[in-house]
Amino acid sequence: MNSSPLNLIMSYLPYLKKTEKKIANYIIQNYEAIIDMKITELSEKIEVSQSSITRFTQKLGYDGYKNFIIACAAAPRNKNTTTFDEMVTDDLSLSNILKSYEINVLKSLESNITELNYDEIDKVAKVLLEADYVVIVGAVFSGSLGYNFYLKMRTITRNVYYVDDTFETHLTGKTLTKGAVVLAISQTGTSEPCLEMINYAKSAGATVVSLTASYNNPVYNQSDYAIVPISTLQHFGAKYVSTEVMFKIILDSMYIYIDTYYEKHSLSHHPLFKATNFESEDREK
Repeated sequence: MNSSPLNLIMSYLPYLKKTEKKIANYIIQNYEAIIDMKITELSEKIEVSQSSITRFTQKLGYDGYKNFIIACAAAPRNKNTTTFDEMVTDDLSLSNILKSYEINVLKSLESNITELNYDEIDKVAKVLLEADYVVIVGAVFSGSLGYNFYLKMRTITRNVYYVDDTFETHLTGKTLTKGAVVLAISQTGTSEPCLEMINYAKSAGATVVSLTASYNNPVYNQSDYAIVPISTLQHFGAKYVSTEVMFKIILDSMYIYIDTYYEKHSLSHHPLFKATNFESEDREK
């Protein structure tokens, strides 16, 4: 598992049930202390059953509480978990929110430098380069990020498509082939267009790459490759937008990589990189 236990909890936090959130919040606020706690002690302190704590750690991907504590002790201490709410409570002004938000985004960026699974990212890069064509799918805010990436990719190739609603999903999904790569972008991992396109991709034998903000959601679970940036913010709105910043950085990096690779290796023979007058015109714009 690549992500530290604390950042893993932060990525799950908005989607946890009431009891799970109670456990998560206590661990976040007492991260140093829980390393020396037995499960019986933690259970008494937060008034939650030991079985609930065990299930919570298993949900994060650990075998149980003991393995979770070992991972906590081994992970670097992350002191960047100041909540956005705490930073703006005393001064609810736009200037203070902006300063607080900038600080927290920088903290999230620092965490992602060490926490992102770069091996997985390199695999995604290889998959994209080997694709016959790429279908980008997203909805609402994630869809706007996908569309921005699509427009950039269109300066390189015509063999990239963008889908953001159920109707287009059915039209495009039915034509998917084995050589296609579906890039599903969904913070929550529950986007209907993404899930429907993934089903079509699985039927066609196409490859699914996802960009999502939490582990163990429907999109993540059905992906062949998944990139999961994390946020150190707890305030839901601020967390959502800060993760969106990471999504944008990752997608922009994908575009820069593919564009640079194409220029360096002159891949005009590859299906994904067929140069056309249309693409030349797009670059000039």
